[in-house]
Amino acid sequence: MKGQTSSEETSSDGALAYVRVSSKKQVRNGRSLKDQKNWATQEAEERGLELVNTITDAAESGTDFEREGIRKLRKEAKNERISYVIVDELDRIGRHAVETLYYIYELQTDHSIEIISNEARDVLDVSQYQDLSYVVNRALASQSTVETQARRAEAGRARNFVEKNWYSAFEYVPVGYKENEADDWISTEVTEIGIVQELFDNFIKSDISRPFVETLEKTPLLPEEFGRRRLRNTLERPLYVGKPTTAYVDYTRNDDSKEETTVIDRSLRIISDETREKALEKLREVGEYHAFAKEDEGEDVESLVSEYGAEAVVDCSDAIQIRCPECDAEMMKNGLRESDTYTGRNYVCPDCGRQRMFPKQTEMDQLRDQSEDN
Repeated sequence: MKGQTSSEETSSDGALAYVRVSSKKQVRNGRSLKDQKNWATQEAEERGLELVNTITDAAESGTDFEREGIRKLRKEAKNERISYVIVDELDRIGRHAVETLYYIYELQTDHSIEIISNEARDVLDVSQYQDLSYVVNRALASQSTVETQARRAEAGRARNFVEKNWYSAFEYVPVGYKENEADDWISTEVTEIGIVQELFDNFIKSDISRPFVETLEKTPLLPEEFGRRRLRNTLERPLYVGKPTTAYVDYTRNDDSKEETTVIDRSLRIISDETREKALEKLREVGEYHAFAKEDEGEDVESLVSEYGAEAVVDCSDAIQIRCPECDAEMMKNGLRESDTYTGRNYVCPDCGRQRMFPKQTEMDQLRDQSEDN
């Protein structure tokens, strides 16, 4: 390692400070943003460096290298005035070993920037074997700590779920169930049991070319926000046969073969085992059908609309546009419009002001006719 001062350090050398905390708990148990900033300012003064900027990431995980501050640091490091990055500890840069090492390596090789670290009490030059070894070891230790913490947190969630704490594993109560007032578990919602049974029945009987769209259309009493992803999730859940299951696992029991945690609660059963097996088999058939279709023809607008529905395709792609029939400009969403049998979306042209509903009643009728023909 280099010493704390260097003949290369002059008053013209510029430095960036980077500070980060991932949570309020870390502020209590570690060094706050203010503490990190104060140390960086003092370190720059003692080394005769100009502190050009202090970049902050607050409440940001060190495993995420797309966070705003770390991207800003890379951008400002291109400034020729910058020779150093001052950081309290290397894990402030990141807690993923490979990403952290590569980030530091890029700073040095691309921008000739060295790291000044409080924990190292030195200037780190990763072109030197000793410094490189130090950075690697610190990055690996930091990642190991994060992984251990994550496993402990997951184990806690799994144990709480086994003890019937629903929200330890899930954020919402699925259709067909309700929160219990007396405890943290769930129970069947009488008014929604029939809806769930109808959903499974409609899916099993649906056209294999458009099963999700058709199931949603034929089960109108589903919640408004119930879309294709939630439909698939519902069809796959063992919960509906009385076996609520989470992907959280208590690995502290040294059973790495487990991939999920299941609680047996027969009172939560809504469908039969036979119905569940038919739904799972239909899901497999749908997957094979679309896989073969994509192999033969590739993805196109027609196949995507068939699988996901027209509105979903329009919403998810800038390339799929509703264009004005008057001037051919791209139209903008402008609220919803009610028809006799369905709710469509209203569009307005920003150029000529023309408004248009999509789909119109005639278009909806044609879509339904084609669906029946297929």
